Amino acid sequence: MHRRGSESNVDGSAAPPGVACGRCRTVRSAGEWSALPLRSEIGEAEVAALVSRWPDDLVVVVRTCTCGAPIARLAPRRAG
Repeated sequence: MHRRGSESNVDGSAAPPGVACGRCRTVRSAGEWSALPLRSEIGEAEVAALVSRWPDDLVVVVRTCTCGAPIARLAPRRAG
């Protein structure tokens, strides 16, 4: 984890890609984000009212940051 402020590390190397919280600015790896508590999963039915086309194989997964803010990202739909 690191805090977003610049897109590079102290040594000048590129910061690793990650999932950032919009409130506290903490950046987590995909694995760290996946370990956060699941808040909701938004699928085609809910998104259809907002967008004209939505891929059948994607959902929006919302997890809760340790600061309490929601963090959403696209993810493949789980089988089942």
